[in-house]
Amino acid sequence: MTTSAQRISLKGITREQMAQAVSHTPASGKHRGILSIAAVATLGSLLFGYDT
Repeated sequence: MTTSAQRISLKGITREQMAQAVSHTPASGKHRGILSIAAVATLGSLLFGYDT
């Protein structure tokens, strides 16, 4: 984190400063597709939904 980023409070940040911070911040975490999340949710509902 740069020293200029540490001195700016969130109350006084402008839209331009926020857009600049977002454009300079790299993405983190693994890329998971919506289809894989939907598949896990579907399997979970099939496994645990038929016992009622």
